[in-house]
Amino acid sequence: MQKKIFPSPNPWWLGLTLFGLIALAYTPSLFCGFIWDDDVGIIHNENLRSWEGLWKIWAEPARTPQGHYWPVVYTTFWLEFQVWELNPFGYHLTNLLIQTVNTLILWRLLVYLRIPGAWLAAALFGIHPIQVESVAWVIERKNLLAGLFFLTSIFSYVKFLERGTRGLYSLSLILFVGGMLSKSSVFALPFVLGLLVFWRATESTVKQFLPIFPFLIIGSIIAWWDVSLVHRREVIEHGLEWSDRLVIAGKAFWFYLFKILVPAKLVAVYPKWNVESFSLTQWIWPLSVLTLGGILFVWYWRTGKKGLWVAFLLYSIALAPTLGLIDFGFMALSFVADRFAYLATIPVFLVLVSGALDLLGRTHQKKMWIAVFAAV
Repeated sequence: MQKKIFPSPNPWWLGLTLFGLIALAYTPSLFCGFIWDDDVGIIHNENLRSWEGLWKIWAEPARTPQGHYWPVVYTTFWLEFQVWELNPFGYHLTNLLIQTVNTLILWRLLVYLRIPGAWLAAALFGIHPIQVESVAWVIERKNLLAGLFFLTSIFSYVKFLERGTRGLYSLSLILFVGGMLSKSSVFALPFVLGLLVFWRATESTVKQFLPIFPFLIIGSIIAWWDVSLVHRREVIEHGLEWSDRLVIAGKAFWFYLFKILVPAKLVAVYPKWNVESFSLTQWIWPLSVLTLGGILFVWYWRTGKKGLWVAFLLYSIALAPTLGLIDFGFMALSFVADRFAYLATIPVFLVLVSGALDLLGRTHQKKMWIAVFAAV
């Protein structure tokens, strides 16, 4: 039996350590106020002030701020307004707690999937600087709630695959709907489930993927409904050619990966890339993504090792809704934002941690490398 590099402490202590790390990292956000879109979503949102408003949040989408149908998000704001009205401390505290819960769920999900370095990967997800925008900005509650439903739905589905219990399947589907009613980017979940089935199966058959189709159908309906509501208020068209979109998508793919690896100069609104200045050399961005994907696929095809190929696809799928291939409002200001990479960070951290552990397992200078990783 292979000797473990690290001992296995009590899970309770590991959980408390995660909680302490996140509390330490995000405590300064508790004393921030409301910013930017918080005024539309909370301060001037009349729906938060009465029972009639709660009904409107669910039954009258046209009255929802920002145009999107996110009733789960605004229901949490409604509940909080009843408790602390417009005191921003409470809203920030809720965001911090949701981030903590998301991190703990991710940790236990990775442990359940028997992925090495589960705790460290979850810790990186919890406190990485690129997550600050999602946690410290109150209106980005939608990102945190989407992540909560996303991860719990996956957890339930994985258990369903092992136990075959209808209740777990129904729970996973309900959680998916909750995520879609928090943020429509959760539409990526059925594709993630498909990749998990592919990753875990020794031989993939069509029958194994059939339970995912209801997720795809329901997600498509909710996503179409949400987009149609937004377009009723305003037509969002940025006049981009498909060639421009592919270049933007390629640049964004590498932009987020770089920001995850080197989290420096993070800002709320990054300078918008000048599409008119795009030249033929800019095609290196999308072509390099395709090249990387091709290399990883060939590696999987020759070795049978699925990890890197699946991680590449997970990262791409998580980013897909905000890569610029379809128009959305924020593209008027910038093509990229830290919050768009919230869930896409997970496969990157898994690759980094597994690579580090593999290196530690092969080297005879473990203490030196442990010190290096701890310093990083």
